[in-house]
Amino acid sequence: MWRRGRFETEVESAIGKTLELPGWLELGGKWTLTDHVSSTQNPRMTEPPLDLLEPLASIGQQRRFVIGGTAQKYLVPDEILNDAWHFCERAEMPLTHAKLTEPQREAVAVLREAIERLGRCTMLYDRTNLSELIEGDKCWAVMRDRAGQTLAAFGQSALD
Repeated sequence: MWRRGRFETEVESAIGKTLELPGWLELGGKWTLTDHVSSTQNPRMTEPPLDLLEPLASIGQQRRFVIGGTAQKYLVPDEILNDAWHFCERAEMPLTHAKLTEPQREAVAVLREAIERLGRCTMLYDRTNLSELIEGDKCWAVMRDRAGQTLAAFGQSALD
């Protein structure tokens, strides 16, 4: 679950409405700056946040931001999987799940199973060999493929 930073809370209080601003997202005990703030716990949200899947589905983004990332712009495999997991949680919430088609529900279930079964593969790699994970690990390739299939079920594709 995310928590808004003090800045967003102060701005919301000042103008009296909820903002969709860039914000800080607490993941696994640390704060991460995000382009948007999505909550897997917000009961009013009925659309699954597809943007959380794009980094896992896109080998192009993984090459640019995991393998070739800079200090300012980078992605971490564990966080990519965490975002995909949050997508699955959001899609499985009752209000959201009720609006999904059967192929979308199946795609989400298959993706979730792949992450549960194969997600620990990231523990075999560190910063020195992330290209092996992205380019050659079969488990990572399966999860990337499942994320792409899930995006396709929602009428989108990975931007490579």
